Amino acid sequence: MNDSMKTALFRVDVKDSAKYLQSGELNVLATSSLIRYMEIVAHQLATEELPSDQTTVGIECKIRHLAPTAMGKNIVIKAKLMKKEAGKFFFEIVAYEGEKLIGEGKMTRMVVEKEDFLKKV
Repeated sequence: MNDSMKTALFRVDVKDSAKYLQSGELNVLATSSLIRYMEIVAHQLATEELPSDQTTVGIECKIRHLAPTAMGKNIVIKAKLMKKEAGKFFFEIVAYEGEKLIGEGKMTRMVVEKEDFLKKV
C-alpha cells in the first residue's frame, strides 16, 4: 500500500447547495458538490505523482453522503492513495465537518497523456 495522503479545507458556499444546483430543495451541501471536492483532492494528490505531460481523469466513484452540512461551514477532505496499478490510481476518501464524518468513499482515476487525450475530444 502507498502512504500518500492529501488534506484540503473547503468552505461550503450557496453555489454548493442542493437548492442552487437544483438537485434538491434545501440550502445544504449537495452530494454532487461533496463529490466534486473529493475529486479535486484526489486529482491534486495524483498530480503530485505524475510528470507534467500526464494527468488523471476520474473514471469511477462510490461515495456515501452521511450527514448534512449548512452553508458557510468548513469541510475537510482527506484522500489516501491506496494503490497504483495498470495506469490507475485508487483512493479512499473521507469528508468531515469538524469532528462529524459527512462522507466517505472510493475513487479511481486513470492516467492519460494530456495531448493524446485532448485529441479524442
